This record gives sequence, C-alpha cells and structure tokens, in this order.
Amino acid sequence: MRLPRRYQIDGRVDQYYHVVNRVVDKRMVFGEREARVFRKMLGEFSDFSGCEVVTFCIMGNHFHLLLKVPRCDADISNEEVWERMGHIYDEERLAQFRREIERFEQMGHDDRIHDFFEKMKRRMYSLSFFMKDLKQKFTKWFNYAHERKGTLWEERFKSLLISPHDRSISRIAAYIDLNPVRAGIVEAPQLYPWSGYSEACRGNIQSQKRLSEVFKNILTLDGWNEVKKEYERLLGSRRDVSKQTRKGNETIRKEGGALTFGALLLCRVREFSNGVAMGSKDFIHSLSAKVSTNASEKSSHSGCGIETSDGIEMRFLRRGRRDKIW
Repeated sequence: MRLPRRYQIDGRVDQYYHVVNRVVDKRMVFGEREARVFRKMLGEFSDFSGCEVVTFCIMGNHFHLLLKVPRCDADISNEEVWERMGHIYDEERLAQFRREIERFEQMGHDDRIHDFFEKMKRRMYSLSFFMKDLKQKFTKWFNYAHERKGTLWEERFKSLLISPHDRSISRIAAYIDLNPVRAGIVEAPQLYPWSGYSEACRGNIQSQKRLSEVFKNILTLDGWNEVKKEYERLLGSRRDVSKQTRKGNETIRKEGGALTFGALLLCRVREFSNGVAMGSKDFIHSLSAKVSTNASEKSSHSGCGIETSDGIEMRFLRRGRRDKIW
C-alpha cells in the first residue's frame, strides 16, 4: 500500500522502500518452480512500471524487496505505454486492447482512448500499483497451477521508507540478502539462489548494476568487483554466529548484551520491517514533522534508534497506534 498521505515525502526525488509480504497462514508455497515464476514476474512488472528491484529475497513463505520508485518528470507517450504493456500482457491480450482502441477511433471517442492510456500510466512509478499487480498476477498463476481458489497473501504488504541520502539503503539491502543465512538455510548469502546478491555473484549484469547503486551516494567505487568487496564487508562473516543470535535482537538486548552491526543483521530486527521510515536523525525528524498537526496524533508516533557495539547508529520512525498495517 502507498504510505499514508501524512508520510509523503518530496515527489521530486527517488524513493526507496523495504517491502515485505507473507503468504496466508505462513504456508510454504515457494518451491523452485514458484520462485522462478515469481522472479520472472518481478522483472516484468519492473519493466512495465519503472519501479526498480534493487535486491530481493524469496523465502518459502514470504518475500522481501528493496524497491526504488523513481521520480517521473516527463509525460509518458502512448507509444511508450504500449511498448511497456508488452512486458506484462501476452499477444492475445494486446490484440484485444488493440481492437478496443480501434473501435474507439471508429466511434470518434478520443476521450476513451485518452482514459485508457491514462489508466495505464497511473500504474507506473507507483509502489501501490506495482505490488497490487505483482501479487494479483502471481496469485492467479499459483491458483491455476495448484488448482486452488482464494487469497494467497496475509494482509497487506508492509513497507519501510528509506532515506536515499545515507547508508540506510546499503544496510537494508544487506539485511534482505542475509535472510536465508538468518534462517539457517545456507552458510553464505551467495549460496541461496533466490536473492539479488546471489544473482549478482552468478554474473547477472542487471543485478550487479542495481546493487552498485546502493553505494553511489556514499562511496566512489569502480566496477562490480570493488562493489562486491564493499558489500562482502557489510555482510560480514557468518560462520561464528550462534543460533542464539538468530533468535532476535530483543532477547539479546534484555540480557544486556551489545551487538556488532554484523551480528545485528542476523537478527530479526523489528524496525527493519514494521517501522514507517529509516534514515538519519535529520531525515526522521523531518518526516516526523510532516505527521498531522493534530497533537494527539503526533504523540502516537515516536522515533527510535539502534546503536551497535561498533558505533553504527540507525534511526527509525515507528508506526503510531492509529496506523494500520500497510
């Protein structure tokens, strides 16, 4: 879902989101076939909508995405809309659309043609429509393939707005790519096939390019090899991490133990998925100030922070009591 209006930030800049969605009843539906189809659809809707999948991780009963929603400064021509439609519709459906447009032309209904293309354009550069389209199409395929009916997803997706101007993007990317390690499935993230980092390590140029972008505002790196080294440093060493660490940072905090950033990434950090926003102190303060001027509503929201034993600090804006899961 789109962020509540009071959380909207400047639409003239690119926006980044950590998106999480679970399967209903936490069913383990993503086998190799399902993950392959879902990954293909991710690429298709990215090409159609203009929303970029920076990295991702498809787990057995849920998925994580780091999405970049670029600003859209220029009007999109009808020709480009038609070209993009080819990424998500087959030839038969496109032919139906074509006949519909031809009928409007014959009847002189230019307004209907305009409305058709405007409706398509509204689905572009939108987090809400990207997720709606992706989930609906995968559900339709999954239900047909498995002879089932009904909803596939648990509630609506959660999204965390991430500051584009600091190291928050790279930290969230690492958290996403470490999901299979955190779950104890593999020892190293590159060994898990259904993640952005794994694709990049296997030579996928597009995945390498997207992951390289997470460092562009903070470091000057020349080529994928340098990016990979920096990302590996961020991911850290995993072999000496205990099962206790994987249980989550809340238990460890209660016991009074301090965590390094590398160890924190292997915890199920509540704020990384359930918060409203993540970024610098100034970013969080600015966003919090945009919350409704109603005093009682303001008091239901709070900023919080996590500081690791090696001096890394992360700031979050938590969801208020009146907010729904979106």
